[in-house]
Amino acid sequence: MTENEKIVRSAYETAERQDVEAFIECFTADGTLSPSFRPSWE
Repeated sequence: MTENEKIVRSAYETAERQDVEAFIECFTADGTLSPSFRPSWE
């Protein structure tokens, strides 16, 4: 699995948990997925 796939899968898993605060943290200020995002529950 590529690093990009890992980032997208983390974002989807966060959304499925309905953790709005963590899902917002998945994105940068300009709306792109943040490559440094790591969910706190991971």
